[in-house]
Amino acid sequence: MANSLNQIIEIFKQNYTETPAIFFSPGRLNLIGEHIDYNDGFVLPAAINRGIWIAIQKNNTDVIHCIAADVQEKLLVTTHTIQKQNGWRNYILGVLHVLQQDKKTIGGFHCVFGGNLPQGAGLSSSAAIEAGLLFALNKLFQLGYNPIQLALFAQLAEHSYAGVECGIMDMFANLFGKNANAILLDCVTLEYKWVPFALKDHVVVLINSNVHHSLASGEYNKRRAECNEGLSILSALNKEYYSFRNILPEEVKANQSVLPDTIFKRCL
Repeated sequence: MANSLNQIIEIFKQNYTETPAIFFSPGRLNLIGEHIDYNDGFVLPAAINRGIWIAIQKNNTDVIHCIAADVQEKLLVTTHTIQKQNGWRNYILGVLHVLQQDKKTIGGFHCVFGGNLPQGAGLSSSAAIEAGLLFALNKLFQLGYNPIQLALFAQLAEHSYAGVECGIMDMFANLFGKNANAILLDCVTLEYKWVPFALKDHVVVLINSNVHHSLASGEYNKRRAECNEGLSILSALNKEYYSFRNILPEEVKANQSVLPDTIFKRCL
């Protein structure tokens, strides 16, 4: 794992001649609201001091060459050959795809990224790549997007190329993180406020269990589909139940008999 900025810069210098622009893209923890962001709820994430360094620069060609330093793998495409591949490359390609879909012209660039954010540890390394790259390209190519637009594009990139029907929380926390603050986010309106989170007598400890998980493996999308199924059953009973935001726990319990066991648990 290339876990320092100096290492990322050194790899860039070894492979490219340009002087790179440097960006840091943080991971995130979530204090309240697992699987809530795609169910119209409120979440309370925070950016953390671990993340991904991105060294990047335009190369004045149509070639895009990226090095994932942590896994020592490369991506080589042109701006005219953006299509799905496998693994981490889809995070990069998904970003390029959504920008092209929005009729933005992106030239070629060289990029090295890596850091100290464990992959598959639940700290949103994929969102750090997507949102971080979008932020960097927005600056390099003067695309004119605001941070909320970048968060929505990063979410769309995850949907379209990585194939994960994620909510907005991870990308939003990445782009709106603020030192010593968590973010109270309304996942319907995207209204937010920073909540002071400067602990004095306590610390938050992140423990890496070393049990790797992949959102793209299917379990995440399955969970989302189960939530949607439950909402569909409940909304058929009462037109006011068009969102989990309008359903109380006791109302879910009152309708338990019409919900399959797993679906009931998801709804509750």
